[in-house]
Formats: sequence, structure tokens, C-alpha cells
Amino acid sequence: MHILLVDDSRTIIAIIEEMVSELGEPTVFHGHLDPLEALQWCQNHDVDLLLVDYMMPAMNGLEFLRHFRQLPAKEQIPALMITANLDPQVRYEALQDGVNDFLNKPLDEIEFKARIRNMLQLRRHQIFMADQQEKEIRRERERLRVAQRVAQLGSWEMDASSGDIWLSAEHGHLLGHCDCQSSGCSMPLNDYIDRYVDPLDQSMVRETCRNALSQLSCQSLSSLSFEFRVNTANDTRRTFWLYATPMEQQEGENLTRLFGIVQDISQRKERESQLRKLSLAVEQSASTVMITDTDGNIEYVNPRFTEATGYTFAEVQGKNPRLLKPEGVCSSHYKALWENITAGRQWLGELRNRCKDGSCYWQLASIFPLLDDNGTITHYVGIGEDITAQKSLEESLRALNRDLEEKVQEETRKRLQQQALLLQESRVLAMGEMIGAIAHHWRQPLNTVGLMVQKMQIDYESSELSSETMARFVRETMMTLQTMSRVIDEFRDIFEPDCSLEQFSLESTLSSALKVVRAQMDNNHIQVGVDKPSQDIWIRGYPKEFQQVLLSVLGNAKDAIVLSGATRGRIHIQVNLQNQQVVLSIHDNGGGINPAIMDRIFEPYFTTKERGRGSGIITGTGIGLFMSKMIIEEKMQGKLSASNIDGGACFEIVLPLPTPPREEHT
Repeated sequence: MHILLVDDSRTIIAIIEEMVSELGEPTVFHGHLDPLEALQWCQNHDVDLLLVDYMMPAMNGLEFLRHFRQLPAKEQIPALMITANLDPQVRYEALQDGVNDFLNKPLDEIEFKARIRNMLQLRRHQIFMADQQEKEIRRERERLRVAQRVAQLGSWEMDASSGDIWLSAEHGHLLGHCDCQSSGCSMPLNDYIDRYVDPLDQSMVRETCRNALSQLSCQSLSSLSFEFRVNTANDTRRTFWLYATPMEQQEGENLTRLFGIVQDISQRKERESQLRKLSLAVEQSASTVMITDTDGNIEYVNPRFTEATGYTFAEVQGKNPRLLKPEGVCSSHYKALWENITAGRQWLGELRNRCKDGSCYWQLASIFPLLDDNGTITHYVGIGEDITAQKSLEESLRALNRDLEEKVQEETRKRLQQQALLLQESRVLAMGEMIGAIAHHWRQPLNTVGLMVQKMQIDYESSELSSETMARFVRETMMTLQTMSRVIDEFRDIFEPDCSLEQFSLESTLSSALKVVRAQMDNNHIQVGVDKPSQDIWIRGYPKEFQQVLLSVLGNAKDAIVLSGATRGRIHIQVNLQNQQVVLSIHDNGGGINPAIMDRIFEPYFTTKERGRGSGIITGTGIGLFMSKMIIEEKMQGKLSASNIDGGACFEIVLPLPTPPREEHT
């Protein structure tokens, strides 16, 4: 603690210095005889306690005290006046000038030390309070800085006389100005405008500031606010809002300074822009938009709602959307809707609404809740699209569909009838073919019986007919007749209709078909070859109908060879297994199929032969290949196709390969 004594007596200075040293306080004593020198010294040194004599030649103690109080940081320093003058008026004047206490001459040591200790304690308390106040000021400044940072605020001051502007640290932070971000900075207003204000707004800002300063000089400015864009040091465009007001001056002084704030409102402007776009989108939407409170009372409808329903916003505001409910509509539908959205879920569906004029329209509606940050429902929003025309079209399509279904059913019935007739015709024609085949197989046995009868007659006429000869004749004749009967049974089995889907042997079925056409092939000198796997192949389908397909394709191959005039006819049958499928191809050398009619050979009643000609199972009617394709593709889920290969036609049958039949073990 620094104690300053100003007294024109060296003796007094020495006595007081000695008493101060006996206080037991950590003090530094400074004594001055000349008041003027003491004032000069005080300008550069700290003083914690002033002791000043009242009566001095150059200036008295009151004059010294007045000059002392005017020095920086000396206004609150405790002061003791040493005087022998007991005039109350002098003391009153000293107290008014800032004296804290008095010491009377001659000095009493005990009183002196007590008063000095009291003054030092007062000074320590002053220092403590000043320190606390400084800390509180720093805390408040930090709170203000944080508050400005959170609010994106910065402050500024401008001196109208100099044209300089002072920016706070947060103002500098908003601008990205590093030199300002610690304790603020100053610069000319024009530099601020040129450096940071967006070129598009510089003229406006200059003109606004010029008008404000003009009003300030006339003492007529109350406040100022406007928005402007800035380009920060980070090359980012931001939008600031500025507010300013004159700083209060001492009474009688003119207003010369402005104090203001700037706030970064870029995010707010962006949100406002988004809200404007959203509002325009809702207002101009082609869909109806309705917003209600949590009780279902209407708070907003867009213009499209008015166009669709005829109700204005004023007519529906505060009312429940049930006013759109047509008569006769089940309430459970709306109850389910309400339960869905009150549970926080979206509802999507079709609604039939009633207009103001009583007419109705259909709407595809999406209704959903709006939630706040806590997940609490605050409103409900309904968006609807008019689908009346679509519903009308759907009804027309349903009626058309019903008509088409009826036509399809009628055509299906006709087709089934046609197929039945075709099948019947094919069977009748096949029966004729079967009779021809039987006749071929009977020709040799009949010749044998005829020869035996003739021989029997010769033996009878020559009296050589014995009982043994008669018995042998009867036995051989019966064996021949039994063979002929078996031929009838075999052919009858081939042409019996299939009653059910079953697994059957491809090898056995192919052999039976070849047996039927063998005589025709032999008579026309056609060689038939078969290449197939060593193991038997089982397929699933209708064996007798499949055999008819083979007979039809083989018959067409035979007819093609005969018509082509080939001297050495060949038919080659190839059976392969590929990718869980069996592929059977029948290739002839009868010249192939005319490419111009290739796409039509499977059409019903399409034929290149004269009706009735040909020796296939279905001959010259144009239904053989059609029925074959129907059997393979519709009844056995396979594929029948034709192509030309190596000077002849090739018919390929592809069928799925089922699991072979399981052997039963006893």
C-alpha cells in the first residue's frame, strides 16, 4: 500500500514516516515538501492513501486535494487532512472537496495509527470492490458476447464528426474480420461500405447513412433501421439487419454519436423465402388443401378447395369437414379415418364429397398429422386430388370389362365347341385311317386263309382230306384269326380317347405309332430311322393323344416326300435330353415347307393339299397340325415348332421332363 504525505515541514514528514513504519502494515511511504512536485509525481505513481497538510505556502491542502482528485484513477483515493485549524467552515469545505477524515495537530500517535489503519482498510475494501466490479463487468461482457454470438448480433458506434465506425468483436465475427474478433476495431464508414457491403446495396447504404447523419446534426434523428447484404471475408453473402439510435450526451451537448446493432438474418430470410415458396405452392396447387386444429375445426383452405366445393374460406372457417359428407355414406369409414390420424399415422384413400350446390365429386385424399418438436400433434392436413373423371372412366372400363368378359366367355364356349367338332372330325378321319391300316395288316393273313381253304378243297376233291388235315387246317385258321383280332385290339387302343393325365413311356408310344405307319412307309419306299438314348424316357401327358400327334407329323412327312417325288424317302427321328426337357425332332427330305406359308401351317383348316388327300391320321383337312399344336402346348405344356433344315422339314416337340415313376418294392 502506497502512502503519500504532502507537508512543508520535514519534521512532520519524519515523524509520520516513523509512525507509519510502526503500523505493522505492508506499506511504502512517500513524503513531499512541495505540493506542485507532489502533483507531478502522482501523475505517474499509484497512491492508496493521501495525507495532506492544510496550511502550506505554495498552495493549501484544499487546493492540492482539488487538483489531486482530477488526476486519472485518483477520485476515490482516501484522503486525511492534517490541520491545527478547528474552524468548522474549513472542515465543511474540506469534506465537500473529498476529505475522508481529519488529523489534528499536534498529532496523537494512537489516534494517528488508528485512523491510518482505518483508511488503509477502507482502501483495501475499495480495491476489493473495484476488483469484484471489474470481474462482474468482465462476466457481463462475456455474457453479452455469448448472447450476441447466439443471436448473431454485433454492435457498433459511429462518430459523426470523424466519420469513423467502431465494430464490436461479435460484429467483426459476423463479417469474418479477424482483426476485430478479439476486442473490436475501428475504420472509416466508407471503408466499411466498400469492403463489406454488397455492391448492389452500397448506394442505398451510403444514401441512408448520409440522411441519418444529416438528421443527427439537426438533432431530429430518433432511430434508424434497414436491411442490407454483405460479402464477408469468407466470400459468403449474408443479409444484415441494422438498427441505430443516437447516443445520449451530457445535458446541453449536441448529439454527435450513433450506437447501433447489426443482426445476421440470413437464415431468417432463407426461411421466409422457403415459406413464401411453400405458401405460393399451396395457394397455387391444383390439389385441394385443408388444415384443421386437433379438434377438426377448419383453420385454412386454399383457393382450389373453393373451386372444387364452392365453399369460400369464410364459409368453412371454424367448421368441421363433415359438412362435405354426402347423405347415406357410412360413418364407420370416417371413424376409421379419424382413429388413424389421431394415432399419428397417415390416411390415404378415396372420399366422396358433397359440394355447396349439392353435387358430389370423388377425391383421392391424403390426410396426416402435423407434429411439433416434441412429437405432439398440433394440426391435421388434408390434401385431395379430384378423381371424378377418373372414377367415371373406371366405371366405363368396368362396364367394358364386363362386356369383354361376356364376349370372352362366349368366344371360349364357341372355341370349345369348335375344338370338340375338330376333335370329333379328327377321330372320324382317324378311324378311316385306322381301317386302312387294319386292312393292310389283314391282307397277308387273309391270303393265308384263302390258300388254306383252296388247299382244303383240292384235298377234298382228291379224296386226300383226312381228319388230321382238317384238324391242322382248323388250328392254323384259328391262329390266323386270333392274330387278326389282336390287330383290331391294338389299333382300337391307339384311338381310344385319354381320360386322365398320366406318365407314359416315350419309347413304347413311339413304337406303337411307327407300327401304325410302317405299312404306309413300306408301300412308299420310305426309310424311317430312330436315334434315342439307351434308357427309356418317361413323360407326363395324354399318351394316345400324343401318339396321334406323332402320327399326324409322320403322315405329313410321308405326304411331303411322296409329293416331292423323292426316289429314296427318309424320315429321321431324334430324341435328346436337354435341361430337364425331352426334345423329339422328326426330319424328312420332302423339300421343306414354303417359307411364305410357314407362319400359317398351325392354323385350323389351313392345308396345301386337296381335301381328303394324304395318308396322315388327319388327311387333307387342315386340322392335323392345329390339333397337334393344341395337344402339345395347351394340354401337355410343351412346344411344337417347324423349320426347314437340309432340304426338308423338321418338326420339333419339346416337353418338360417329369420325375420317373417310383418303383414299388414288396
